[in-house]
Amino acid sequence: MARRVQDAVAGVRGTAVGEGVRIEVAADGRITDLRLADPLLAQAISRAHTRALAAAAGSVSDLRRELTEEPAIAHALRVLLESTPAAHDRDRVEDANPYALPVAVRRGYGVG
Repeated sequence: MARRVQDAVAGVRGTAVGEGVRIEVAADGRITDLRLADPLLAQAISRAHTRALAAAAGSVSDLRRELTEEPAIAHALRVLLESTPAAHDRDRVEDANPYALPVAVRRGYGVG
């Protein structure tokens, strides 16, 4: 059920139109479609947005790393991940789950 809900959330899109702009975003804020009278401007905005999201993701990764560097939490994560069925699918699940701990972090602590 959790996977079905996660997949449904991944498919959610919000659209707004006004003043010569049409924008569509995913539930996580990614721009999935942007239309302006000037297509070059739309592309520039989209590229800048992608860079901004990457910067934010880097900050989030740093914050998560703080948490996973705590030995007690790292141990709890290792136990949890080792008890999770389909451990061989963890890397694919992370790709679909932007909130999953990064593979490098999990592996660094022996949990992935």
